[in-house]
Amino acid sequence: MIGNPTTIAGIPLPSDAPLFLAFVAVHLAAGLTAVIAGAIAMLSGKRPGRHPQAGTIYYWALAAVFVTMSALALSQWSEDYHLFILGLLSFVAATLGRTARRQLWSSWPRIHMTGMAASYILMITAFYVDNGPNLPLWRELPPLTFWVLPTLIGAPILINALLYAPAADRAPQACAGRACKRSAARYRGQRAFHRRRRCRLPAGLQARLRGHRVEAARLTISLRSIEAMGQDQEPGGAGSKAGGGGGLEALTLGWQGLFV
Repeated sequence: MIGNPTTIAGIPLPSDAPLFLAFVAVHLAAGLTAVIAGAIAMLSGKRPGRHPQAGTIYYWALAAVFVTMSALALSQWSEDYHLFILGLLSFVAATLGRTARRQLWSSWPRIHMTGMAASYILMITAFYVDNGPNLPLWRELPPLTFWVLPTLIGAPILINALLYAPAADRAPQACAGRACKRSAARYRGQRAFHRRRRCRLPAGLQARLRGHRVEAARLTISLRSIEAMGQDQEPGGAGSKAGGGGGLEALTLGWQGLFV
């Protein structure tokens, strides 16, 4: 990717080779996607839906950032090796946090939050270390600021989340070990199996089955009531003298009423 130095949007680039510029374009697009998706995941409720969807987009966008950044750093290793290290640490932290959630490690909420937050902080740090000296206002700051400012902002937020977030406080401590993992996997498998069974049935048949369940519930009669009615019909029983067969008559009328 040998070429002549160039400047785009006020940011100097070491090469104007088409392949190099293509890597830069993909890198910028993936980086912007990762920044937005990561912010959405952090600000969304920690429940199924927007949070895991944004987190998945963030992870794979970060993977694209790491791959393209590695190629760009290799072209100028002596100047950009520190960017490769930051990118590697960011991707490893995100992978650790994602794996902890997917495999339900012990205390996975804290590991998940720490890993994903650390990856976001490292990604932002790499951006400002590389581009801060060329950005308005930022170029007036000392170089050390680009290294420490993202951590100074992100670390307190992460610590607050670890100390007070309900997701961390409600983490099932008993959900550790192989037994819990097998139980969780079995539960997910059973739910998926029943969903597939329901989906295979036509809508009309599902409605008919629900109707049959309602009728079956209406036809359910307490065994104790039937036993009590039978005792009333025994010769010499109190119910027989008082009601004169009223128990069986009531039972018969009840059955007839169900089918009227």
